[in-house]
Amino acid sequence: MDNNIENQLNNFQEKNNEQIEDELQKAYKQAEQISLIPLLKLIYKTTKLDLYKDYKLKYKLSSKESIELKGGEIIMSNENKKIKVYLDLVDKNYNLTNSINDCRILSENVYDLNKEPNEPLKKQIIYIITLLTQSIKIVFDNLKNKYKELTEYNLTLSDNTTVYLDYELEYRIGVLFKEVIE
Repeated sequence: MDNNIENQLNNFQEKNNEQIEDELQKAYKQAEQISLIPLLKLIYKTTKLDLYKDYKLKYKLSSKESIELKGGEIIMSNENKKIKVYLDLVDKNYNLTNSINDCRILSENVYDLNKEPNEPLKKQIIYIITLLTQSIKIVFDNLKNKYKELTEYNLTLSDNTTVYLDYELEYRIGVLFKEVIE
């Protein structure tokens, strides 16, 4: 009887590990859909490593057409507005607060996310920013394991939520907020 219980526990653990692995794979695929293109662009700008063939991209990252390559986006709604939130290359002077304010998503006369009185909205914005920046880290860690040229680099998150590989370089990945006009 003891052996039967032990077998059942082992079977349960194997199934549970498979389920966990499946969930991790799904989460990685979602992170990759959101952040792979901006991350590959940043890697190219930083290292000149053009990985477009490895990921079957339509354009070389070194080409002018690469600006047409876009990562995934998240659509959030506030009242009668739709806002797309996505990752893209930005310069060193990019300001997240300006991006949020340009799409007028915060409450009336509020221009600082920290002072937003609508707690659910504030939490939603913070959650999306966190999700996007963490997706970059997840995908970069995987790329770093694949490409030895990246082992000397580490992602860093600035105070303004931009992500960079080399502080001295102009390019970073930023979280952008844009109003969807229909």
